[in-house]
Amino acid sequence: MSYPHGYIVRLWLAGTPIQYEKDGVWITLPAPEVADKMPHFYPSTFYRVKPRSIRLRVADLGHTQRPAAAFDEREAFTIENSPGFVRWLTDWQEIPA
Repeated sequence: MSYPHGYIVRLWLAGTPIQYEKDGVWITLPAPEVADKMPHFYPSTFYRVKPRSIRLRVADLGHTQRPAAAFDEREAFTIENSPGFVRWLTDWQEIPA
């Protein structure tokens, strides 16, 4: 008989972000290189690979009549300091990839 979460354990050891469900909330396990100890991986707990997501913020660049998206702080700084920048249309958002 194989361990019920053997595949997930191997993924975690390889550095893949893993989450477990607790009271309806998905919690990310610390990566192996920073974890104080090996997680228990209880047979009765649900685990999953953490879904990938994209973080972005959208800006109004008035003169182009097209919004611009920033995917990190550096891009946001560049957009915010560009001549056509009017305002940010959104706060930082995280969406599924």
